[in-house]
Amino acid sequence: MLIEVYLLIATLLVELIDASLGDHSEVFINCLTKCSQQNACPSNVAHIAWIFERCFSCKYDCIWETVKYFREVLHEDIPQFYGKWPFIAVRLPLFSIVPIQELASVIFSIMNLHSVLKMYRAVRLLPNRSRMKAVWRIYSLIGLIVWICSALFHWADFWLTEYMDYFSAFAIIVYTLFASISLSVPYLQRSAIGRLIWLILFVVLFSFYIKHIQNLWVCFFFNVFIF
Repeated sequence: MLIEVYLLIATLLVELIDASLGDHSEVFINCLTKCSQQNACPSNVAHIAWIFERCFSCKYDCIWETVKYFREVLHEDIPQFYGKWPFIAVRLPLFSIVPIQELASVIFSIMNLHSVLKMYRAVRLLPNRSRMKAVWRIYSLIGLIVWICSALFHWADFWLTEYMDYFSAFAIIVYTLFASISLSVPYLQRSAIGRLIWLILFVVLFSFYIKHIQNLWVCFFFNVFIF
């Protein structure tokens, strides 16, 4: 009974929030509409055209114009845009056509990629008869894909890089479960039936997620909440 009371109190304390107040604001919508028309940008901001300099600068300038409006006119906190906080873009000399949206996240993703690459090389040195060698080798390969997708997503956020980032992140979560149980239950690696059971489970879970997410509007905040 006490648990039910705590849950009721917690429910009453919950406040309704808007995780994308910035891009829902009138000042941002008006700015983006005018700018996108002037630069012939597509109406769908998840389109790949928005990662390139012309359309990117359009949205980027509107974001910071909206931030200024919130701070100086409304005297409110900095709002989020599309579920993320405003960022300072970086334009590299050789890649200025596609500005880096979140430099720190790109750097951290590359650092994690380097760590997983070292793990992959270490796993390759294990004896071939090691029970978990194949499992950890696949784990490290998925890890490499995860951090490559993460770096691309934080460099240039559009519909494809979002899908790649979210799908690969879910894949490593499911495969970690698979690897953990395989490590804890040796029978699953010594039996062909056991390996088949866990392989089917992995494929079913990942296929379900892909099918489910295809029927939804992929939103950064939604996926962060899930993971």
